[in-house]
Amino acid sequence: MKNGFKSCGVDQCVYVKCLRNRYVYVCLYVDDMIIAAKTSDEIREATFKMKELGAAKFIFDMDIDHDKEVGTLMIKQACYIDDVAERFGQRDVKPVYNSCDFNLKVSKTQSLATDAERAEMRSEPYRSLVGCLLNITTCRRPDVACVVTQLSRFLANPGLEHWRPKLEFGFVYDRGSGEIKAEACTDADWGSSIDDRGSVSGVLVMIGNGPVVFKSKFQRTVALSSAEAEYMALSLCTQEVSWARAILKEMGHEQREGTQVWKGPLHWQTKLDIMLEQSMLTSVITSLKTSSKFCPGC
Repeated sequence: MKNGFKSCGVDQCVYVKCLRNRYVYVCLYVDDMIIAAKTSDEIREATFKMKELGAAKFIFDMDIDHDKEVGTLMIKQACYIDDVAERFGQRDVKPVYNSCDFNLKVSKTQSLATDAERAEMRSEPYRSLVGCLLNITTCRRPDVACVVTQLSRFLANPGLEHWRPKLEFGFVYDRGSGEIKAEACTDADWGSSIDDRGSVSGVLVMIGNGPVVFKSKFQRTVALSSAEAEYMALSLCTQEVSWARAILKEMGHEQREGTQVWKGPLHWQTKLDIMLEQSMLTSVITSLKTSSKFCPGC
């Protein structure tokens, strides 16, 4: 790049420039950007034409609250969630401690069967609501990821039981000790799908005391045991950890030690799909990118 910035190989919207062992980061999305550096002088040295709008306060439907005295940065979606609640008639709904119903089970059998029922359901903005919830989940609400993932499977023919499950806190990124480390957690919900008994992988990657990657994803292969489900979840988590380590390295924070991954109990399997997952995991672990540690369930 003309001004000395280099695009990250794992995320081409992130640009990095090193000035005397100090880094300047530019996150670009279409014609909007956020610039981050230790001091404003470093930003001025990385000169290029732009309109300066001051400290970042809002991006991607997220409010940014940077408390320099405390050393924290918080991202919230209070305004966006309020707008969604107003749009879908949930403004006066009583708040709940857990936004997810852990007993929620949805399936294709709950989809509408007759044309009259489908016509009635078409008046409900199901797809629009799920789209808004996906936005909230992707930005900063991993606690609803599992439920939203289930609801998104029935966009073509939702039923009343799919429509009923509806939806503030922020994520705080702490300055910490100054050393940026990645840590990850993974779990699996074995055979939770009523339709095909598929399992769900859950992944959380923490960087510098803050959640950066969080996913809830259906597994492509039906697991024959909870151990297999946990193993495939660990495979997905390891892929995300590899990405996190790669981008941290490009941003000047190379992880020289293994990344701690917390997981459930695992056992070796002989199925082909599991062996492929095992091969990938073995390759990554032996290259000192990750290490794993058992985390007991509830």
